[in-house]
Amino acid sequence: YYEWTVETLKILKESKEKWTIKIHPSSYRWGENINHLIKKLIKKIYKDQVSNIELIQTELTNLDIFRNCSRLVTFSGTCHLEVACHGVRPITIQETQLEEFNKSYVLKPIDLNSYRQMLLEPCGSNIFKLKSNEIKDCRFLLFVREKILTLKENLSQTDVYRGDSKSRFATETDNLKITLPINIENLTANGENLAKGFSHSFSKDYQLLAK
Repeated sequence: YYEWTVETLKILKESKEKWTIKIHPSSYRWGENINHLIKKLIKKIYKDQVSNIELIQTELTNLDIFRNCSRLVTFSGTCHLEVACHGVRPITIQETQLEEFNKSYVLKPIDLNSYRQMLLEPCGSNIFKLKSNEIKDCRFLLFVREKILTLKENLSQTDVYRGDSKSRFATETDNLKITLPINIENLTANGENLAKGFSHSFSKDYQLLAK
């Protein structure tokens, strides 16, 4: 991640366009101060040159960004799929769900030179635009991810990180004590499916898809 960030900033220094960087909302919860690091790297790389990068400091939602951006770059974040649902073909670095479904739905550089070309391409270029049928596929994949291949809603769980408070961990544990017994049948079915070679578990409402 660090090397990728450094190389990305070096390329953006050559760009004539303005860029914004949004820190992952959970970064502080898992123990990182990315905001400070990015500012430090920008200062080091740009030196006396005026930066064309703005760090998003407000509570601008991802949805606001997806609706208004013309290009998005992420290492492998879920935002690659979410922005594709709004018609933007994302630039990704690591393997992603969307790439696994259809490689043409993402822009994935094969080396640093191809990455530079993607970042320096005008943001209005058609290479960053998905067609209506492709957008429909992306929205279907997001639905599968958020509603079918997850147990979060069934078990009333949220993500927890090492920086979270003890009370948050306690709340998650208390929720499990309530939701586990009423989901035991679905959990057992998932266990049996995984033993048969299934790669994912299914939410309670969609367990029939596994049969």
